[in-house]
Amino acid sequence: MTHGAVLKTTEVIEEGADRVIRLREAAHAVLSYDPASGRLKIGGFAKSGRADIAELFAVTMLKRPGFFAAPDAQNLYTLALVEREGFGFKFDHAFDAGIRRVIITAVQVDRIGTDLRSGKTRTLWSHLVRDSRDNALARMGETTRGINFAGDWRINHIVIGVDIDVGEKRPVRVTIKLKPPSLAVFKRHRFEARIMELLRRNGLVNDREIAQSAAAAE
Repeated sequence: MTHGAVLKTTEVIEEGADRVIRLREAAHAVLSYDPASGRLKIGGFAKSGRADIAELFAVTMLKRPGFFAAPDAQNLYTLALVEREGFGFKFDHAFDAGIRRVIITAVQVDRIGTDLRSGKTRTLWSHLVRDSRDNALARMGETTRGINFAGDWRINHIVIGVDIDVGEKRPVRVTIKLKPPSLAVFKRHRFEARIMELLRRNGLVNDREIAQSAAAAE
């Protein structure tokens, strides 16, 4: 998709004389749509304008206005299973022989409470644990007291290290920051399908019905 970039001024030489002109360079947005999951990925475009691009795609290509503006459109990921299993949660990667190891290298948890003035739920304070060698979630359970995910604590995000065999002595490490409801941040140009399958098989991806307009613009 070609679109106008930010308007700017530049100096040019025209018929041997200098003059200043205003122009809007053509830029290119890269869109990738997966009909099976209803997810639209947008690259090469400012984040502030992606919702407009998504709506334009929904209207012109899908003939479904509002498709990407559904209430659960950004409800992509969940850590509910991790919270239920607690500090003993471990990734299962036996389905993929090429994945050597999966570890949780960092975890942040938030203490949730009610604001007495507004009555709204908010984060009172946070606790972050890092462990680049083993399991930060298990380490948190060993070194802290009073954190109970069935009570007033919630997991804000986790950072995952996935070691993938590429036929060399050392595997390639892919680092993913997973922060529900909408963020799974990693270098997607490589191993994306395997990473998404890992997250899905471990219960970290929300299943949604496309027929109910469950779609997302990432």
